Amino acid sequence: PELQNERFKIYQLLKDVYNSVNFIDKWTEVVQSIGNELEYCIEEPFCTTIKSLYYQDLAKINVDNLPVAKKYYDEALQLVINNKDANLDVLRIYNRIGNLYFDHKKYNEAVKYYTKLLEHNELYYENSHLFNIVVNNNIAQAHLESNQLELAYKHVTIALNLVKTTNMIAYEEVVYTTLRDYYKKTGEVENENKA
Repeated sequence: PELQNERFKIYQLLKDVYNSVNFIDKWTEVVQSIGNELEYCIEEPFCTTIKSLYYQDLAKINVDNLPVAKKYYDEALQLVINNKDANLDVLRIYNRIGNLYFDHKKYNEAVKYYTKLLEHNELYYENSHLFNIVVNNNIAQAHLESNQLELAYKHVTIALNLVKTTNMIAYEEVVYTTLRDYYKKTGEVENENKA
């Protein structure tokens, strides 16, 4: 098991390196190699984590095919959803599913998963402001795209208020960009800084 775990760690490192430099063919090859080795993985919880990452990678490889990518994300989620030590993994998967639906212009489904992300964040991370800023901004963008302008404004305002009260200025520009898009879409000429 010790050697096997080291091999999986090396695969993960290689996969990350290939992914970061856009060697998609090599990245896919490494992911497939990990898949071939998974049946021999016996050390928990390490194996569950590796299997979940493997399914998430398969989803990323198949991102252009919504049903296939969603199936892989669901498989990844089932591996970690009931593991209290894997709550961050659950948050990541919900976010990736939300982004998947957003990228495929399925905005209501995206909002559904972003909302699950907020609920999970509230339960396990004592309402992390960082997640709340990012996710409320994502929800606002999805509502903007589906012309649900009141809901978009509600969520961008939540995100902006969190940016201001928590002094997370790194996210200020992103949130103001969403707010600007809201004003463009509504035709309002109100000063964005008053929001």
